[in-house]
Amino acid sequence: MSTVSMFRPCSSCATARPMVPAAPVTATRISRLHISVKEAVFECHGSGMITTPHASSIQDGVQAGRIQSMLVGTEPPGPDLPHVMRVTSRRRSEFVELIQEVNLETLGSIVSELWVALHEGRNIFTVGNGGSAATASHLATDIRSAVSTDCTFADQAKVWPLADLVSLTTATSNDYSYEDSFAVPLRQSLSRGDLLIAISVSGESPNVLRAVRETRTRGGRVVALTGRPTARLAADADVVVAVDHDDYGHVEDVHQWVCHAIAANLRSVGHLALNGGAR
Repeated sequence: MSTVSMFRPCSSCATARPMVPAAPVTATRISRLHISVKEAVFECHGSGMITTPHASSIQDGVQAGRIQSMLVGTEPPGPDLPHVMRVTSRRRSEFVELIQEVNLETLGSIVSELWVALHEGRNIFTVGNGGSAATASHLATDIRSAVSTDCTFADQAKVWPLADLVSLTTATSNDYSYEDSFAVPLRQSLSRGDLLIAISVSGESPNVLRAVRETRTRGGRVVALTGRPTARLAADADVVVAVDHDDYGHVEDVHQWVCHAIAANLRSVGHLALNGGAR
C-alpha cells in the first residue's frame, strides 16, 4: 500500500492539517478510521494514507466524518422512525400523567399570589439555573404580556427575571460567590410584600435556596416550582408545585405547562375585570 501525505497549514498554530483529496476517491474503501487527541489516521486500500498529528479539535472530527462519507460513498444512517415514535409516544403519555397530578388548587393559589402582587404594585422576581432560568425568564415575559393586554393596572407590572441580568449576575458571582448571585440583588431591591418565584428541578440549588432565605428575611413571599416534594426548596416556600419524577426533562416540561397555565389565568382574570365580570 502506497502512502500519500496531503496537508494544509493551520492558520492559528502553523501545524499541518489534512486536506480532502481533490481527485475522486469514491471507489476507495476505508479499512480503519482512528481519531485521537494527538493524531488522525485514514488508512485506505488503493489510494494511500492521509495522516496528521493535529486532530484534537471538533472541527477535525467533523472533517474526518466528511472524508469517511466521501470515501465510502454513503451518508451516516438516519434515526429509526419506529423507535422515534415509540420513545415520543411513551414520553407523551408520561407527560400527560404528570400534568394530571398537578394540584389545581395550588395553581390557583399561585395565580392569587401573583394577582395580589401585581394589583398592589409589588415587585415580582423570578430565578432559576440552566433550563429553569429559561423557564423563569419565559414566565416573567408571559406575566408582563398577560398584564399589558388584559389588566387595568398594566403600568404597575414590575416583573424581573434576575437570571437575564447577565452582567449583574456574573459580577455578583465574581465579587461575592455564585451562591449569592440572586441573593445580593434581592437584598438591594426586594421590599416587604414582594414576591419571589423560584424554579429548580433539584430543589437544592444553593443560589436559589439563598435567594429564598433572603426573601424570607426581608418579608417577601415565595412561590416554588421544583421536583421532589422533599427538596429543601419545597420546604421553604409559601406555595409549591412539586413534580415528583426522575426525568429532568419531564419536570421542566410540567413546570413550563404550569407557567403557561398561570399566564392564561392572569389573562382571563384580567379580562373579566376589564369587562365587569362578563364572561
